[in-house]
Amino acid sequence: MKALIIVISTVCGLPFLRTGLYEAYRENREIENFAHISGTVVGNSYATVFDNGNVSGAYLPVIEFVLPDERKIRFTDQVGSFPPDYEVGASLEIIYNSENPSDARINSWKRLWLVPIILIAVGSLPFIAGVIITRRLQL
Repeated sequence: MKALIIVISTVCGLPFLRTGLYEAYRENREIENFAHISGTVVGNSYATVFDNGNVSGAYLPVIEFVLPDERKIRFTDQVGSFPPDYEVGASLEIIYNSENPSDARINSWKRLWLVPIILIAVGSLPFIAGVIITRRLQL
């Protein structure tokens, strides 16, 4: 019975835990390998989503930065918020792929680490619950 509880809780949590760990690894590699530069918010693009008759939206920050070779790069971050997280003119740290500068992201905890941490937590909870339940069954 105890082994079955551990197996079920592990199987339930493992996909989330694996995905979260992979995303955390990928984010860490990007931070290590991507170039760091300062960028400026030049706008907030409003994106609308239609889902089963419901309409919602979020502001996606539009950021511009200048490469060392003086080329200007403009990108729209893919993480939105309502209200906007950043005001036009705000200065932000950006990480970008030096081989493909349009592959850029805002270097902030929320944008880089929030999803991996949530996935790791969601994946860990069933396993922890299974361990607690099996320990209580021993008492």
